[in-house]
Amino acid sequence: MWLLWPVIIVVGLASHRRSGSWSALRFLVTTAAATVVVVNLIKAVVGRGRPPLEFMMVTVDSASFPSAHSAQAVAVWTAVAVVWWYGSNPGRGARAAMVGAAGVVGVSVMASRVYLGAHWLTDVVGGASLGLVLMALCWLFLAPESGDLAPQRG
Repeated sequence: MWLLWPVIIVVGLASHRRSGSWSALRFLVTTAAATVVVVNLIKAVVGRGRPPLEFMMVTVDSASFPSAHSAQAVAVWTAVAVVWWYGSNPGRGARAAMVGAAGVVGVSVMASRVYLGAHWLTDVVGGASLGLVLMALCWLFLAPESGDLAPQRG
């Protein structure tokens, strides 16, 4: 997850340089921060145990559900795709490539967490779903005030 904050800053600053607006950076930071907070609240309430130690290839000491790695990967990389989609004027193929890349990153993180024995499959599916919902809610509440993130109508 350490890689996500530099990505957020670079994408947000690049969007600001292009548009003069801080809305993309605000959206990306809010999405990432909301995901961290909500995932940790759910982990504290649910308290689901990890898979047995004999399956684990990594040492993890927090609750298992939902997967924070999956939630963050899906939320942030999808948010980056949304910023790029609405913040620039890419062609249809470039848009499909960006959305596809976000999907590949999300699925790869999910698969790695299960493979490493750090999570049950339901943990990563729940985390990815939560990340997608939180990103959509952040976009829903932040994009309408911003011309560079709002969908173009007409």
